[in-house]
Amino acid sequence: MIDVVVDRVDAVLDAAAEVAATLATSPPSPLDGDLGPWRVLLDGDDRAAISARRFPSDRRRTLAGRLVLRSLLLDRLGRSWRDLPDLLVCRTCDSCGAAHGRPRYPSMSLSSASSDGWVSAAVGAERAAVGIDIEAVRETTWSGFDGAALHPVEREHFRRHGSAARPRLQRWADKEAVLKAAGVGLRVDPAALRIAEQSSTRTALRCAPERNGSGSPLEWRRVVVSPTSAAEGFSVAAIAAAPGEGGAAASIASTSPDDVRLRSFAGLDL
Repeated sequence: MIDVVVDRVDAVLDAAAEVAATLATSPPSPLDGDLGPWRVLLDGDDRAAISARRFPSDRRRTLAGRLVLRSLLLDRLGRSWRDLPDLLVCRTCDSCGAAHGRPRYPSMSLSSASSDGWVSAAVGAERAAVGIDIEAVRETTWSGFDGAALHPVEREHFRRHGSAARPRLQRWADKEAVLKAAGVGLRVDPAALRIAEQSSTRTALRCAPERNGSGSPLEWRRVVVSPTSAAEGFSVAAIAAAPGEGGAAASIASTSPDDVRLRSFAGLDL
C-alpha cells in the first residue's frame, strides 16, 4: 500500500493550527513570524527551509508541504501528533550535503510536491521507490511546453487529441513523479522520457470517506523510453484527486505498482 495526501495549502494549515493548539504550552509569539501557531509541530530543518523562502505564499506552501509529509509518515508509523516535532526526516543532498535533498527515513520511501495552492506527499515501503508530483491546473501551458516536456511520440499523440492544458499538465506531473522517484529530478531531459499511453497494471485507489471514488482503479503506465537507466522499470499513475476548475493534476510513480490510499491532511489518524 502507498499512502498519499493531496490537499490545499489553506486546508492543511487550518487543520494543523488546530492540532498545534492542543500541543502548545504557551500562546504563539509575534516573534514566531510566519511560523506562528505551527512552530510547535516543526523541527529545525523545517523552520530553516520555510524562513529561506522569499515570498509569504512560498513560505506557506513550504510549511504545508513539510507538515503533510512528516504527518503522513507519522500516520504510517502508527504514532501520535505529540511525536511529530521529534520525527527526523533526512534531506541531505547527495551532491552538496545541504538539507535540500530528497526526503529519507529508514525502511520507508518518501516524496512530496507542491504547486500554487496545492501540496502532496507519498509514503511507501522502501522497495516501492515512490515519487509524487502535483501541478495546479490552468487554462494554458507555457510557451514551448510541448518541445520542452514531451517526447516526439507524445507530441504527436497530444497533437491528435487537441490542445487542452490539463492532459499535458498531467503528463508533466507523470514525468516529474518518475524522475523524482528515480532520484535524478530535472537533471534529466523530460522530453527524452516517454511514458506509455496504455496501462499495463491496474490497482485500487482507496479514498478516505471525505473523498469520492473509493475503489476506483488506478491505471499504471510504464516508462517505455528513458535517457537514464535510473528511470527504467518505473510505472506511473494519474490520481484524479482534484478535478475541475482550480483543481490539480497529481501523479504517483513507483517500481512496484500497488493500491493507493488517498487521504486529506485532516483525515490522518493520529
